Amino acid sequence: MESDEFIFLSEVNKLRNKLAHDVFFDLTQWNVELLPQVEKYNMKVPKQKSKRLDFIEILLKIGFMVLYSDLSDRNTWLSLEDKPQN
Repeated sequence: MESDEFIFLSEVNKLRNKLAHDVFFDLTQWNVELLPQVEKYNMKVPKQKSKRLDFIEILLKIGFMVLYSDLSDRNTWLSLEDKPQN
């Protein structure tokens, strides 16, 4: 079973690819329901375009913040404070 972190990063990478290869890609057409946080926290995704766009933006920002928090708890080197000296 894939972790939520892996699924989140995979879906964001797919989104990045779509945006990189199609400058006219409509972000509101992206299936944000594929992010594990939407199902995990039973989030209702708005249908209205402007609200959906705001929802996606907030979800991505919070998703990266939570991802960093979870990963930094398990990997102290992410804070760069415990970085080995050369």
